[in-house]
Amino acid sequence: MTSSRDKFWSGVLLGATAGAIAALLTAPRRGKETRVVLQQSLEHLPEVTAEVTEKVQEQAERLGVVVGDRWGTVRGRLKQAWRSGVAAAKQEWQTTTIAAESVSEHESSSPDQSAS
Repeated sequence: MTSSRDKFWSGVLLGATAGAIAALLTAPRRGKETRVVLQQSLEHLPEVTAEVTEKVQEQAERLGVVVGDRWGTVRGRLKQAWRSGVAAAKQEWQTTTIAAESVSEHESSSPDQSAS
């Protein structure tokens, strides 16, 4: 059984192959002209790759700052929510304990009416 990753890359390879064949069959230039254009494009590839890499790094740094800022805010809110939850649980525990003690005292001080 193939994994979804294998299926994905198979699809990418198949799509790229189909695209290359379609481009060759519908190219407006002859083969020699197309090869010249491809060669020129390949010569500029390192420059383009460097530019793209630089832009991606800049965006990643900006994203890191934004995520860091937001994480600080979320973390603060989570801490506050946690403290509020703990305080509410303690309050509920105290209320329940007092109520249980009150019922227990009431039962022990009143005569048993189930015998009548």
